[in-house]
Amino acid sequence: MNLAITAYEKLFSKQPEHTLILKYSGRFRGYNANVRMRRNVIEVRMSKQWKEVSPEIQMGCIQSLLLKLFKKKKSTTEIGLYDTFIKKVHIAVPKTRDDPVLSESYERVNEKYFYGLIDKPNLRWGSKSLRTLGSYEYGTDTVTISRALENADSWLLDFVMYHELLHKKHKFTSKNGRSYHHTTQFRKSEKQFENYELAEKELAKHLRKQRIRRFFW
Repeated sequence: MNLAITAYEKLFSKQPEHTLILKYSGRFRGYNANVRMRRNVIEVRMSKQWKEVSPEIQMGCIQSLLLKLFKKKKSTTEIGLYDTFIKKVHIAVPKTRDDPVLSESYERVNEKYFYGLIDKPNLRWGSKSLRTLGSYEYGTDTVTISRALENADSWLLDFVMYHELLHKKHKFTSKNGRSYHHTTQFRKSEKQFENYELAEKELAKHLRKQRIRRFFW
């Protein structure tokens, strides 16, 4: 049974007008997946770990991808199951990535703002991006921090770490197949960081310095 076709039919209540292909790839980390369309072919690729997950949850993942592809909004039982799975999968994800600097930042932030209640995620440095300073990946329970912050003051690193750990805490809300991560509650919690407005200004100043260094180097 091609789960991609079944997911499409349940989502749109009709047979697909495209050729749907489902592939399981070892190139993805955790429970990641993507979709792409070329001419009349829609290819869904999912990590091999998805093979161990129930078909209903897999279909929810596929349906979410199809909604993004076709820019549609809709809710299904399968998408609801998928959202619940993603929100809880961090419990079972192996913790294999760590870094001493990021680990110290996590410990400071966790103790000060979360009373030590946030389980430690995988921690890794990403590229030296000046646009994406951090990210939290639900499928791998991973916080990634831009190397542009490697030499930043520790409290600025903590500021970004705090933002990403808030994603782990608040997860996301869903409506009509769309996920919303920066909710009103998230923004309210974000501003509870000590000297929030000053941190934003100092972070922007740090990034300007990084841009100047790139220009001259």
